[in-house]
Amino acid sequence: MTEKLDRVRAWLRDTEEGRVVVREAARSFLEKGCLSEILDSSPPHDLQIECRLIGMFIIHPKTIGELANVINPGNFHDRRNGRLYEHLLNMWAGGTGGVDVMLLMARLKEHGEVERVGDTVYLAELMDCCGMPSLAKHYATVLLDHAIRRSIIHTADRMLVHAYGARMPVLELIEKTRLALDMAAEGTT
Repeated sequence: MTEKLDRVRAWLRDTEEGRVVVREAARSFLEKGCLSEILDSSPPHDLQIECRLIGMFIIHPKTIGELANVINPGNFHDRRNGRLYEHLLNMWAGGTGGVDVMLLMARLKEHGEVERVGDTVYLAELMDCCGMPSLAKHYATVLLDHAIRRSIIHTADRMLVHAYGARMPVLELIEKTRLALDMAAEGTT
């Protein structure tokens, strides 16, 4: 128990760097008005980056392989883009090399997802804003940064609910929050 308390205390220890971050966050709250405005705002995302990635995967399928181990469908804020990436990833992983807009549309029809993820107009828009393959890793970095931030926000939401509910032992709450934040930092949530 003492070891666990020491770990928790070390985690909560106030460092100079931590105080600076807290001051910057407090300044941000004051600039935006109030906490409720922040909580009501849309979580971090960049739909242009998401669209550039999906368009690039359709037009330049080899980039799927370059990023397959880096990003996952859950990293996309727009669920349609996440589903499209999942389909593209499965098509690429099938080993046939058969990834293009017509094959993707056929797959979407086969799985009954055309209306759910977008029709030919949406796919055309995605291909129209296709990013440059040389920037694929940069786009992925931005996508992951936003995904991690959303994961942290989700963890903080759960932490608030449990902290206010006072049904979970405090050390368990701290440990679970820490584990969730560690997972977010590793990009595994």
